[in-house]
Amino acid sequence: MAHRTEHSPEGDLRRAADGAPMLEEPNPYQLVWMEELRELLRVPGVDLTIPEHVERLFVDWCCRWHATTPAERWDPLPSLTALGIAVGDLLRAARPDLLWRVVAGCSPTT
Repeated sequence: MAHRTEHSPEGDLRRAADGAPMLEEPNPYQLVWMEELRELLRVPGVDLTIPEHVERLFVDWCCRWHATTPAERWDPLPSLTALGIAVGDLLRAARPDLLWRVVAGCSPTT
């Protein structure tokens, strides 16, 4: 059984018969949430459609987070989720047959 943390709630998580999490299409609220996370990454000089720019954002973020003393570090979840969405956008641009899916019954959305 998975360990429940504030970032991995299992409360309403729906699973298939084989135990795998069920996936579903994002609802309108989740799509807006994803767009809001993309806004965290939109800065001058960065084009989120260029893989090297997304890589540079990730490396910069990791360097700043690790250079910060543990007591002063911020919650990494919003930034890492935003970067994950940016990578997903890059994958969808390269493979238009791919679709966004979210884990059914998971809150916050993953």
